[in-house]
Amino acid sequence: MAADVQTEMSLDREVPPDRLAGVDPTLPPEFLQIVGYLSLHCRGKENAATADSIGRFLGYDRDASRKIRQLISMYLEKFPFVVCGTPGDGFFVTTDPEDMRHYEASLYSVLKAVAVRISAFRRLAAKQGHRRITHGAKAEYAERAA
Repeated sequence: MAADVQTEMSLDREVPPDRLAGVDPTLPPEFLQIVGYLSLHCRGKENAATADSIGRFLGYDRDASRKIRQLISMYLEKFPFVVCGTPGDGFFVTTDPEDMRHYEASLYSVLKAVAVRISAFRRLAAKQGHRRITHGAKAEYAERAA
């Protein structure tokens, strides 16, 4: 059986202060570690790192990749630099306009794929006799009106 699995993110790796210039120091320490790691090791697409490899390097448990992705996503606007992430490559820091254009295009591609799935779902639900499926404020209004 494996040794005790670490369940919380390790905070034993210090981030050089120059790597955190412009970052709110009150943000979670785990996020600050990710900022430091990306700024030191992931400059350019060729140096991209997966959430799993970032977690391993920082000493997190083997199931931390989801938390890494969540932290990056949740605090994306708090980074002092542009962070791109693609399923095939991982996360990386870039100042290259071509990398930024490619990343933006991949985001639009994901957005389009989700819109197609929503449309297909609604068509199938309608075929099965369900009223238009809604969410949020529209759903609450539809429930009150019914």
